[in-house]
Parts: sequence; C-alpha cells; structure tokens
Amino acid sequence: MFWNMFASRLKCLFRDKTVIFWTALFPIVLAAMMYFAFGGFMEGGEMEPIPVAAVETVVSERNEVFLSVFREASQEAGDPLFDLRIVEQEEALRLLQEREVDAIVEVGQTVTLKVLENGLEQSIVKSFLDQYLQTQHMLETLMQKTASLPGAFGEMNFVSQSFTKEVSLGGATPNLTLSYFYALMAMACLYGSFWGLRNMMDIQANLTPLGARRSIAPAPKWKVILSDAAASLVIQTIELLALLAFLILALQVDFGQQIGLVILTCVVGSMMGISFGSLIGAASRQSEGVKIGMLIGISMTCTFLAGLMFVNMKDIIARYVPVLSYVNPAALLADAFYSLYMFGAGSRYWMNIVVLLGITALFSFISYCIVRRQRYVSL
Repeated sequence: MFWNMFASRLKCLFRDKTVIFWTALFPIVLAAMMYFAFGGFMEGGEMEPIPVAAVETVVSERNEVFLSVFREASQEAGDPLFDLRIVEQEEALRLLQEREVDAIVEVGQTVTLKVLENGLEQSIVKSFLDQYLQTQHMLETLMQKTASLPGAFGEMNFVSQSFTKEVSLGGATPNLTLSYFYALMAMACLYGSFWGLRNMMDIQANLTPLGARRSIAPAPKWKVILSDAAASLVIQTIELLALLAFLILALQVDFGQQIGLVILTCVVGSMMGISFGSLIGAASRQSEGVKIGMLIGISMTCTFLAGLMFVNMKDIIARYVPVLSYVNPAALLADAFYSLYMFGAGSRYWMNIVVLLGITALFSFISYCIVRRQRYVSL
C-alpha cells in the first residue's frame, strides 16, 4: 500500500508546474543573475582598476601626501587598484555624470567622497579612504604626544603591510563571493517548504476537495503523511541536485572536494524545508494564499540573515545575536556548505547537520501531532 501511495503522490506532485517553477527554475535563474552580477570575481580573475577622479580644492602638505598615496595605489605594478585622474571640479562632475568614473574624491579641508550610486567599486574606494584617514589620525596623534617625531608626518609613506596570511585548513582559497551561492542553496532548500505546504493542504478535509477524499480513504494517516513526505523529498532532492550541477558545471562555483557530503547536506536541507512547510500548513488556519505569503516572508528573512543579500550579515548576527545562528535553518545550511568547503568534514560541519536534523524532527513531530488530532463533522 505504501509504495502505491508513494507512486501516486509522486505523479501528482510532478504535475504541479507552479511549485516546480519556484523550487527548481527560480533558484537557477537567480543563480545565473548573481553570476553575471559578480562577473570576474567568480573566476578569480584580476579586478579592473576603478576609475576615480580627484579634485584638490585646497593645496597643502597634508593633501599632497594623500594624493601621492593615491597615485601609488594607481601605479602598482601588475595590479593597480585605481585609475586616477586629477582634474578640475567641473571636469570631475562631468566624468561622474557620464559614468566615466565611479567616484569623485574631493581633497580640501577634509576628504569627501561623491558617488552616483552604491556598488562594489564605490565601497572599495570608501574603504581605502577610511583606512587612510584612520592612519592619518593615528600619526597626527603620535606627533602631538611624542616630541621625538618632528617631520615624521611628511616622511611617512602610508604603505600598509600585512604580517598575516589568510589560509584555509581544508586547502581551499577563501572567497566571500561563494557565500552568496551557499546562501542561495539554503534558500532553495527552504523553498522545499512549498511541497510540505502542498502535502498538508491535500490531507486536510476542510481545506481542499482532495483532502476530503483522502481523509475517508482506508489508510492510516501516518502512512499517508509518510508517503507524501517521501515523494516530496525525492522531487526536492532532484531539484537541488540539478541546481548543484548547474552551479558547479556551468557557473564553476566551488563546493570543495567532498561532493558526497554536499549531496548529504542537500538531502538534509530538503527534509528541513519540507518539514517547515508541513508545520505552517498544519498549524496555521489561514487561507492557502496567506500561508504561501508566510512561507516566502519567513524564508526570505532567514536567507537575508544568512547572507544572501549582504554577505556580512551572517557574521553580524553571529557576533551580536549568536542564538539566531543556531535556530535559523538558512544560516545553518549556508554555514554547512561553507565549513565543508573551507575546513572539510569537521566538527563545525557535523554540528550544523545535527542541529538541522533536530529542527526537522521537531517540525515533523509537531505537524503530525496537529494533523493526527483533527476530526471532522460527518454530514
């Protein structure tokens, strides 16, 4: 009986083109858009110099030092950071309006940054200016407090040196851009909740005609729920494997060498997503549209906190609200992919998997308890 119900449910779910679009095609389209947005960063290629216009409105020794540092960053052999143009105010504004430069740096009594839009290039320029101004403030403070440093400000070249090297314990090259795609995989796993919601809608007699017919079928409810969940898991896993293949083969996204554990993470993520949708479908008494809205809202909030829109958000949450890192399924999934890539199958990876399995078991148990106790009036 179980296998007959499983096969029938599998055929039924494969006919739901709307859910298949959101759980299979939408993540692939979004991944392609993200890849084209990141451009050469995914391929590890060299970054093009950022065109910047500099305007010196006040001539001073301090400003000359700043411009000399800017020129050094623009003339580095092999990999210059900026394409610097020192021009007049009107010319700089024209270049910015025509998008021939990404930013204008005005050097006067203070250093001012002007941009037309926020982006990666503008953020790099701002980070460079922030680092310079912090170093400048530190040196000026030293000059005021230390009498043995006369003229040190003019002689200092402001060249920063790093005495540490970022390495990966698993031999992988650190790449924050990959975190966006790991968060995307987490989102795709959470979108398995649409299948869980569909299952709950189709076994409750007060929600759909199909649910009414299945409620009077001579089959134990636990078998119906289990066969539905198994069919959903098969479809969701196939969709995630297709997304994984697209990311690895077409977009060259690196998931590390342990592909078997990557697939295991996808299966665990599928189970978690389906159980989450089942919980919403069983616990909420709202209409189907409201339940779908709840799923989308919660899923996107979780993936935002996991770093899908802003990669540093996951670190911010881990630092200031660490408990959210352990209850947010998207963050656990993204961290599982990332830790597997960076450190291999260590304790951090397995902790994420165990917590995800615990969340899945909790969601499934609550959903079953709610549905099992439902009774309908016989008319």
